[in-house]
Amino acid sequence: MSKTLRAAAVAALSTSLVFAGGTAAFADDSGPTIEITSQVPGVIQGRDDGLTIRVTDPDGVDRYDVLWDGVSHGQVPGLWGDLGAEGAHTVKVLARDTLGNESSRTETIYIDRSGPAVTWLAPQNGALVRGKKVWTAISVTDRITFSGYLEPGTVVGPATGNQAGKLTGYVPVTTDGRYEFTWALSDGFGQHNYVSRYVTVDNTKPKLTVTKAPKNKAKVKGKVKVKAAASDRNGVAKVQLLINGKVVATDYKAGYSFTVNTKKYGKKFKVTLRAYDRAGNVTTTSTRTWRR
Repeated sequence: MSKTLRAAAVAALSTSLVFAGGTAAFADDSGPTIEITSQVPGVIQGRDDGLTIRVTDPDGVDRYDVLWDGVSHGQVPGLWGDLGAEGAHTVKVLARDTLGNESSRTETIYIDRSGPAVTWLAPQNGALVRGKKVWTAISVTDRITFSGYLEPGTVVGPATGNQAGKLTGYVPVTTDGRYEFTWALSDGFGQHNYVSRYVTVDNTKPKLTVTKAPKNKAKVKGKVKVKAAASDRNGVAKVQLLINGKVVATDYKAGYSFTVNTKKYGKKFKVTLRAYDRAGNVTTTSTRTWRR
């Protein structure tokens, strides 16, 4: 009897029959149960690991076929070894029981042969920084779990993640100079990735000298010139002129020069110069008080 006729007959007679002895027998119109499993659900390394295929049915399994990317591998208990390139693949299992009931199952399986992917967040490679610690952060993604450590340095917060996350850490600073550090990552398959950067640490203030300006407590009038010289091993970013604590002018080029219109200020006012280096260190001159 064909499956269509059998299904119609079962529907007509209901889903169970009662025999003379009073025992109920249920009609079976379901195909075999298909299980596709791997160490990590949906992901395999595609080398030493693979997929396990299990097909079961209470009435017995007549046959089944395992297809990988559309290619038949026959009635096998699983797929192992080199199953193709890294990326997404399709496994499909077709099964039939001894009563002729059929079933199928299709899953997307990812082959992962690479360590965790890393996006560097901070600092930029070759950056000029200052402070007692060099802080660094990366974004990590992987199809399974990952873990990481910073060498040399200390990870702050979680050092592990599941599929995606951010790792943060710092490298201690002892002296000015170049610091190199590496994030070492591994995934649940034991695959690794390493990313390295370097920075230059500068915690030394720039040198700043007033080369021309009225002395402290000088009496001034009209427009007054103020000139300064500034230097730093890693470069001077800018020099600022402050009057009464407020920035009134900024010069970004060496030969730093300012003009103070004394009429804009009161009978007595305070003048200061401030220099920044490229790392953000600051030097300020002593304050000069001028009178009009």
